[in-house]
Amino acid sequence: MDLYEINFTETAIYNLEEIFTYISIELEDVLVAEKVVRDIIRKCYRLTLFPEAHTVRFEIESKKMRVIRSGKYVIAYSTNKKSRTVDIEYIAHSRRNVI
Repeated sequence: MDLYEINFTETAIYNLEEIFTYISIELEDVLVAEKVVRDIIRKCYRLTLFPEAHTVRFEIESKKMRVIRSGKYVIAYSTNKKSRTVDIEYIAHSRRNVI
């Protein structure tokens, strides 16, 4: 079975940096920030096997977006079956109204 390749968009990378900065500076806990970001990244890499198992939640610019959760965060991603890639589009706290 061919695994899907995981790609993080610039937006998703920026989101991870924001999450890390907020937790490490505002909450003054670098260790928790590292763990939260590490857990989010691990959750993304679990999509290598069956990324299309999750339901399409909405479309943006003709991309069918799926959503998974990692703790208090939602991860929105799109897939390309032909190239066997998963694009992590953005990551946000579940309290934010982004979906």
